[in-house]
Amino acid sequence: MLDTKTEWKLEEYKVYLFFYCADADFKIKWQEEEFISNYAEAKVVNRIREAFYKDGEYARTQKIREGAEQFQFTAEEQGVLMSEILDLFLCDDDFHRWEKKLMVAVHELIRP
Repeated sequence: MLDTKTEWKLEEYKVYLFFYCADADFKIKWQEEEFISNYAEAKVVNRIREAFYKDGEYARTQKIREGAEQFQFTAEEQGVLMSEILDLFLCDDDFHRWEKKLMVAVHELIRP
């Protein structure tokens, strides 16, 4: 059985979620990397990046879901998080169709 349990701080969770979203079109662009690096210290971003790349798609999705259950985002917090994700998607001036579809999926994943 795959262990997807994490005990992240909120900033770590957001960095992981942002990597997940930035990878929607199968490449994380430098603008997205820069956006993500603004949310945490470099050592945190590097540690989370390493964990993200080690995980498969199933583990990534489970970690995002379990993190959302851990933090129990209110409707307002979900709105703020979705707005941050939209900012991430728009930071490279290319709102890819896969990013648009992922917006819907992520909204479902972060709902408690």
